[in-house]
Amino acid sequence: MGIAGQLKYWRAERAFTFHQLSELSDVDGGYLNKLENNVSTRPGRNILIRVSIGLGLDIDDTDELLMVAGHIPLRRMN
Repeated sequence: MGIAGQLKYWRAERAFTFHQLSELSDVDGGYLNKLENNVSTRPGRNILIRVSIGLGLDIDDTDELLMVAGHIPLRRMN
């Protein structure tokens, strides 16, 4: 599953609208929509970390999200 699929899954799992996730993660809702629909380019690492915090993801799920987007996972940075 790619980044778009993962974001759709987690947002649906939490029953968040784009607006709710936008407020929780401080990431523009329009940009989140573009990510979920593969309209935008690869999201930056900091954006994904903010989104994962907004979604309440644990470190394993955050690392998976980062790796799918081609970023270094948090655990490897320690």
